[in-house]
Amino acid sequence: MDELKAIKYSLAIITFFVVGLIIKLAKPVLFPFLLALFVSYVISPVIDGLIKIKVPRIIALTVVVLLIFALFYLLGLLLYASASSFMEVLPQYNLRLTSLVQDLTEVLNHLPFKVDVPSLVSHLNVDKVAGFLLGTVGSFFSFLGNLLLVVVFILFILAGREKLNQKIIKAFPEQRASQVVLILNSINSQIQKYLAVKTLLSLVNGLAVFIILLMFKVDFALLLGFLTFILNFVPSFGSIVATIIPTLVAFLQYGNSMVP
Repeated sequence: MDELKAIKYSLAIITFFVVGLIIKLAKPVLFPFLLALFVSYVISPVIDGLIKIKVPRIIALTVVVLLIFALFYLLGLLLYASASSFMEVLPQYNLRLTSLVQDLTEVLNHLPFKVDVPSLVSHLNVDKVAGFLLGTVGSFFSFLGNLLLVVVFILFILAGREKLNQKIIKAFPEQRASQVVLILNSINSQIQKYLAVKTLLSLVNGLAVFIILLMFKVDFALLLGFLTFILNFVPSFGSIVATIIPTLVAFLQYGNSMVP
């Protein structure tokens, strides 16, 4: 019995190691594939709607994918420009942060208890933040290559979606195949509904943040609005982080003043 448990634990460790190794090796294509899978779920109802109004499937697929490529390309241009500008002014934000810490320290010195603000803020290394952003943004050619890879994945996923049911019908007996197809269609439908609602809510939040920051003339409103849109997909703490980042940027831009 002990030997059997030892074998199970050893197999679990080896499996975990192999899966981790595969994920590490597949890292360059893993994110584009997951993004393509997400986009495929979101745009599938649009393609199905075009097919229902007698638009040929190949034309519907081509038009929607080209529109997605154009949208991602334009959005990437804007975000790349905003991120590059943000990295240029990041040292200025560091100086403002230092000044604000000094002012805050003077105010807190009058309190009966001690709050070591400089030591708390010292953990925020601007150079590391800039290096992280630079590595995330990368080069525009790298972005374009990843975008093309995403489009290729989307085409393969959408093109093979209909063939999946045919393969299931061939692989299982008729009654079992019908059950499997019904279950898969139900799962896909639920995922599409969830992603559609989540995307719509995240888009509304991102647009609201963008408009509010634009009204108050906060720097990088587009970039912060996009980050809000992305972070809203992260469960639990994503919305909290999406609130903190624009507030921090506005505070660093205008200091302790609440108006421009």
